Amino acid sequence: MTHDAARQSARRLGAYIKKRREEKGLSIRQLAGNAGIDSGGLTRIEHGQHATLPSLLILDRLARALDVPLIELLAKAGCDTSHDLHDCIRSRYDHLPEEAITAATAYAEQLAAEYGDPSRSITRRE
Repeated sequence: MTHDAARQSARRLGAYIKKRREEKGLSIRQLAGNAGIDSGGLTRIEHGQHATLPSLLILDRLARALDVPLIELLAKAGCDTSHDLHDCIRSRYDHLPEEAITAATAYAEQLAAEYGDPSRSITRRE
């Protein structure tokens, strides 16, 4: 992913998170508290001020706090969610070594299994 494409993805993700936060009537501090993240970091995410996207852990925390599927945030972050999760993570975090992509995929699958609600599934099974 090019630097410009990464910036566009960060802005798109940030705008979506801000929209969902406002729809839920939450302040930045409230959402940050609910997600267990720093409010300054959330502000930077909402304004698309990161050169890279937030970690999978942060995206998961935000998805839970906003009550949206993680795959929705991954899609807004530029992942092609029509492919399997491993490919999606690889396409978005292409700067990471393959071992890290595999670990992130396993972590995401673990989260999906642990919280088990099929309507919030992060994988698409056809």
